[in-house]
This record gives sequence, C-alpha cells and structure tokens, in this order.
Amino acid sequence: MRPEILTILKENPTILLLCVSTALLTSGQGMVAPILPLYADSLGVSVATVGLVISAFGLARFMTNIPTAILAQKFGRRLPLVVGPFIAAIGNGMAGVVDSLTYLIIFRFVAGIGSAAFITGAIIFIGDITTPANRGRMMSVYQGSFILGISFGPVLGGLIAEAFGLRAPFFAVAGLSVLSGIWAIFKVPETRPPQE
Repeated sequence: MRPEILTILKENPTILLLCVSTALLTSGQGMVAPILPLYADSLGVSVATVGLVISAFGLARFMTNIPTAILAQKFGRRLPLVVGPFIAAIGNGMAGVVDSLTYLIIFRFVAGIGSAAFITGAIIFIGDITTPANRGRMMSVYQGSFILGISFGPVLGGLIAEAFGLRAPFFAVAGLSVLSGIWAIFKVPETRPPQE
C-alpha cells in the first residue's frame, strides 16, 4: 500500500514546492532558538530583557498577518512568499552584527515581519490550491514541512554556534531565508484566482 503522503503529493504536487520553501525558512527560524538568550546575554542585558528580544519576533508576526493577507489578495500570493524570506534574511543577518539590545530587538522584529508575511501567504496559497475535500490533507503536509524545519533548526543552530560562535547562526538563518525566497521565485507558482 502506498504511503498516504505520496498519494497527497500525487494529488497536487504544487504543495511540495511550497513545502521546500517553508522547510528552508522555518529551519532558519529554529536555528536561533537555542542561542538567542546567550546572544542577548553577551550584549550585557538582564535575563528579563531577553524576553523582549523573543517577544519582538512574535509581536511582529501578530501585527503583520492581516496586512499581508490584504496585500496577497490584491497583488497575488507570490508577493509574500518571495518578499517575506528576504525581509527575514535582512532582519536575521543584521541581528547577527548588532552590538546593542535596542538594535537586536528592532531586527528581530524585522525578521518576524518577514516570517509572518511568508506564513500568511503560504496559508492563502494552500487555500487556493485545495478544495474542501482535500484541504485538511494538504494542510497536514504543509504543517509537516513547517514542523520539520522548526525541529531540525535548533540542533543545527546549536552546532553552528558551538563551532563558529553565537553570531554565526544568525548568518546561517539569513542564508536559508534567501534560499527560501529564491526557491519561491523560481518554483512556487502564482495561485491568485483571476476574478480577484
């Protein structure tokens, strides 16, 4: 009996194109998770202040979701799927070179904007390519790629930080984000219905 995942991918192989981009982006997001408190501490901030650094990313995602959905509705799904990873790359790359808490918070916020743009665009993309009959199965494949990236990211981030220092994972994240954006440019199709 053929595994269920192969059946789903055969039903709509476009989902796989999105999943590759998602796994690249989310593995990058996971990379900084184990080192972020240590990195913030190296800048001389208190443990309580480290929470601000972590919260900045989540706050940006919260504030970006609705504007991204509006832009995707008006200009197409590829916009957030392509631009989001590049914004995340800028935020993460700059977070790796800052020397103050203020700038670290700002650039983590920027990275959160890029992440939110991509994830919101991806969910709309899945809504476009699915039907009520297969949406749950397709969403589970997408969620699997998301979780796969987030799960492997911390291991890679810890190894990179151990070998190259606390700033290195931020540069690796930026690189993976750029790869995600490039993949979206060349492989992920536009799914916005013509009537919109």
